[in-house]
Amino acid sequence: MNGPLGGLLDAIRSARPGAMTVHPSLLMPVVRSVNSEEIPVLTRRERQVLTFLAEGSDVPATDRKLNITQNTCRGYVKSILAKLGAHSQLQAVASARRLHLLA
Repeated sequence: MNGPLGGLLDAIRSARPGAMTVHPSLLMPVVRSVNSEEIPVLTRRERQVLTFLAEGSDVPATDRKLNITQNTCRGYVKSILAKLGAHSQLQAVASARRLHLLA
């Protein structure tokens, strides 16, 4: 335990059936992970589409480069926007750069 022996003894003395005592230092990592920005997991194809968007390609150019249909490419773009919480392709690219998802 990270606290002094007195803190440990206080926790033992205050223990009650059905109750739980947790030292505040143990809660800090949980609070940080809740408050920190989570990095979304993108599929390989979503990363490819995002890379082309970051390079300035639009959906028609991207679908040709990846040899997929325009509707499929739009589906990937919608998925990327949703995962990054973005409202536009530009915002998605900016978020991806901030999260270091782009090389």
